[in-house]
Amino acid sequence: MPHLILECSDNIAEKNPQLLNILHDCQQILVENLPTNLETCKSRLIRHQDYLLGNGEVTNAFVHLEVRVLVGRSVGLLTELAKRLKAHILSQLSESQCSNLKLKISVEIIELSNIYVN
Repeated sequence: MPHLILECSDNIAEKNPQLLNILHDCQQILVENLPTNLETCKSRLIRHQDYLLGNGEVTNAFVHLEVRVLVGRSVGLLTELAKRLKAHILSQLSESQCSNLKLKISVEIIELSNIYVN
């Protein structure tokens, strides 16, 4: 049931098919570590053309993954999962890392409220 929302600035070098592969891999990491079922994952990619990062330099770039999960997992598990997801994302952004971009990568895991209806 997790929701995965991968947002990025439009200046990163990786194209949408590569980013969708990253999302798929992140789903698999959740399936193996939460656990959850792949069929319940709801994932989306949002590329931002309009954004402001820091001082506004055109070489500033970001990738942010937000994962929304049902309540009940330990903080330790969610923290470890966030670190694992960030490391995987970083490993898949070699084109952007080799360019002159100042790339910022972040992951946030949020528990859904008790009023979530699926």
